[in-house]
Amino acid sequence: MNSRRKILAVLLLVVMAVSLLSVCALAADDGDDVAKSITCTTCNGTGISQGEECSACEGTGEITSTSRMAFSFWALVPPIVAIILALITKEVYSSLFVGILLGALFYSNFNPITGLDAIINDGMVPAVADSAGIMLFLVILGAMVALINRAGGSAAFGRWAETTSRPAPAPCSPPSCSACSFSSMTTSTA
Repeated sequence: MNSRRKILAVLLLVVMAVSLLSVCALAADDGDDVAKSITCTTCNGTGISQGEECSACEGTGEITSTSRMAFSFWALVPPIVAIILALITKEVYSSLFVGILLGALFYSNFNPITGLDAIINDGMVPAVADSAGIMLFLVILGAMVALINRAGGSAAFGRWAETTSRPAPAPCSPPSCSACSFSSMTTSTA
């Protein structure tokens, strides 16, 4: 019960910190929603990488973002929060989830709907699409193992292995073991 209180207290602190940051960001808003941009490091601002159009900047030479937090110290806050929460609570998955939510809020200028959309469409869907074949294979493999276990295949294999396996060899004893007598012959000085 004590760990739940600790987790709830930390989550409450995170919610309060996010609320404070959102109030500060909205107070500092001058109404200018101009996109921030930096020079693309992949193509060094040329728009061409390895003879083709740069995939990072789509040939423009600049990477743009509409987030107020982009390209600043605030971009480091979500991973720092996730690491600190993981160290305090010893709950890695929930800490990563809080870090992802905080990053999505920063990305979407504290708009929760746009942040949730970014998590799903920009994060989860591409990640699952890339490894869908592996995940499908693992699901099928797990289902087969569960089916074999439920049908009694594991127990039957254990009984078969007990009846057909040879007993373990006796431990090595120096008078009867040729390897031990050979090692004693090589160490003698006479």
